[in-house]
Amino acid sequence: MALATEGLFASCTPTMAWNYHFGDMEAFYTERFADEPAQRLKRAAAIAAPDAWKTLSPRKRHRR
Repeated sequence: MALATEGLFASCTPTMAWNYHFGDMEAFYTERFADEPAQRLKRAAAIAAPDAWKTLSPRKRHRR
């Protein structure tokens, strides 16, 4: 894992490989995501917004 040059484990350090092998997943993931910038998750409304207008139709007046 620490010697991988491509794929999922390409960025693993020897410490990360040690933690993964001996089951210390908390330490593994702490180091794995330490250098990556935190990205905000989009809310469901923000994901659906670009396509929301497609379901709208002009209003029809109802006569009474």
